[in-house]
Amino acid sequence: MSGCDQDPKAQAILRNLRQMAEDLGIELIAEGVETETEEETLLTLGIYSQQGFLRAKPMTQEEFIADHFFSKILRRYVMREGSTISSKPGAIHPSSKSISSLRPRHHVGEDRGV
Repeated sequence: MSGCDQDPKAQAILRNLRQMAEDLGIELIAEGVETETEEETLLTLGIYSQQGFLRAKPMTQEEFIADHFFSKILRRYVMREGSTISSKPGAIHPSSKSISSLRPRHHVGEDRGV
């Protein structure tokens, strides 16, 4: 998806791919989304399932599972306690690098290979 935010021809192709996938009942997932402007361009084109470095670095199955369960536990705690989550790295757990991935997003899993 690199550069799709600046290339009208790429956007035309993506627009038509989205329509074709919709007509065929196939889920379209944009891979390689690296910037917020690429994300916004894809959203404008109606492509909501996205993955790439903008969301997360590639991770092993073990890292994915640990991140997934930590996120579930944290969400339950926040809902139960009525706490707020700081967006500062390490604000919740000293070993966490960032909790920005805990915000609900409009994309399918970060790594389809897991």
